[in-house]
Amino acid sequence: MIFNQQGENIPLKQVAKIELKPALLAIKHRDGKRIATVSASIEESVNLQKILKSFDEYKNSIELPTGLSLKVGGEVEDIQKSFRELFLSMGLAVLIIALILVLQFNSFKQPFIILFSVPLAFTGVIAGLNLLGQPFSFTAFIGIVSLSGIVVNDSIVLIDRINKNIKNGMEFTEAIIEGGIARMQPIFLTSITTIAGVFPLI
Repeated sequence: MIFNQQGENIPLKQVAKIELKPALLAIKHRDGKRIATVSASIEESVNLQKILKSFDEYKNSIELPTGLSLKVGGEVEDIQKSFRELFLSMGLAVLIIALILVLQFNSFKQPFIILFSVPLAFTGVIAGLNLLGQPFSFTAFIGIVSLSGIVVNDSIVLIDRINKNIKNGMEFTEAIIEGGIARMQPIFLTSITTIAGVFPLI
């Protein structure tokens, strides 16, 4: 029996058709919106990026009713969150490095020259990933962060030598050439040792 607005008892069967049907045990909410989750696992040999690309193509090909949307969560969501946090951390790290370099070299121009060498690290990564047919993953991004550190370190070593050469009375071009020749071996050695230290991440 149910009560109406007048306080009368009415049998439920008079206002509803009762059936046994499958239903959700609980209605889940996220950010104040009702959600239904569909879980799936992938085989070890399957590339997650390819599956996501296929899913995005399928998602764009269907028309969802008004008020409904599809979103990918789980591992993909965790990866995206990690990328966002890493980008923020990397941006903050670049600002701190720039500040330290300004104090070290007592110049605004030279720190920017050093930081402009960082994008050069991306060229090797992109070429390597394309050559090996690998997707741009979280691990690859960690590699870029490590590689950026190597590039900054090598740039500091080179510019420091050029500055010393100029102070010793060398011409600008000659100071650059001599600095490049003198610092070639130390740069290679420090890069190799850093790469060897990061190598176990593979």
